[in-house]
Parts: sequence; C-alpha cells; structure tokens
Amino acid sequence: MSKKIVLFSLMLISKDLCAQYLKVDIGLTSSRFTNSKNLSILKSRIPNYSLFIGSDYLQHKWYYLSSQFGYNVLGGKDEDVFIQNEKVIVTERLKYLHLNTTFRAYKRSSGLNLFAGVGPYANILVGPKRFKSDLYRDFYEFKPFHLGGKGEIGITQDINKLRLGLVGTYLMSLTPATKSDYLSLNNNAFSITFTAGYHLR
Repeated sequence: MSKKIVLFSLMLISKDLCAQYLKVDIGLTSSRFTNSKNLSILKSRIPNYSLFIGSDYLQHKWYYLSSQFGYNVLGGKDEDVFIQNEKVIVTERLKYLHLNTTFRAYKRSSGLNLFAGVGPYANILVGPKRFKSDLYRDFYEFKPFHLGGKGEIGITQDINKLRLGLVGTYLMSLTPATKSDYLSLNNNAFSITFTAGYHLR
C-alpha cells in the first residue's frame, strides 16, 4: 500500500511540474454510512473537514484535469441507541489520505469559469481499523482502502495569476468502507470547498 501512495504522489508531483495552476482546497463535509438493507447503522450525517493540495492541468478550450491529494475525515452516527435503558449517541469518524482526479468541462466568460467534473477517488485509512463503539466493535472492522466516484460542480474566478472559487462535491463509495460477515457499509459524503490556486504559466 505504501508503494501505491509513493507512486501516486510522484505522479501528482510530475503533473504539478507542468500544471497551469497549483492549488489548496479547504472543505466542510457532511457524511454518513449506507447499506444495501437500509438498516439504521450510523445513518445520521456528521460534519467533518478536508484539506487538499493539488493542481489543474492540461487545460484546453473547454476542459482540463484536476488532481488532489490530502486529508479527509468521514463518518456517521446513531442518534437513537439505547444501552441499559439510557439513550446515547454513537459517533464514528474515519481519517483518510484521499486521492482523486477529475475530468472537468468548463465554460469561461470574462475570467469566470463554470464547470462540472467527474472522476475516481481512493481513500486510504490512516486511523485504527477497530470501531470506537462497543456496539459495533465485535462485528465490523474498517477497511484499510476503498474506492469511489466523485462528482462536482463549481465556479472559479481568475484574477491575474490567482484562481479563487467554490466547489460542491458528492463522494460515493463504490467499495465498502467497512464490512461484517453479513453486511457491508459504504460512506457517502457531500462537501463545499473553497479553492485557491496560483497560475504557473
């Protein structure tokens, strides 16, 4: 797994060397777990955050590529759990190294860019595999790695060499974030991200 991280980082760095924009993205995320049987397991959303570095590159007349590498926190919670006749809130948070690349189609007018993008992502767990809550600890274990798809829409403004903007993102996991012998749990998230980039060439 460490070799994959190194290879992706080298690929991202090499792309940054010929990037039109280097950028930093800071986001607020709302995530929850889902399952195929629609059981109430960590289904309530919790707020989290993300921090990425990346690049926009290979820009052409109506499209470009965008890659990110950084830190993302996902999770979910149960709000109506009773343990020994006492109502408790069970919250689980997962810390990930997050990598993605999206294909963005854009429309430009007077320095203002409207875009929509889609592409794959990978989450690599950097925290413990075991659940914090005794309620799930003996049944589930977080997967060290899972894949998903990313959809996004956004707006950016180019001001001299700066590119500032807001991006709305949906992350849908395509492989389980955690599973037991009987049930898999995926984690899906919405986020709003502020992006700030610098034009290199």
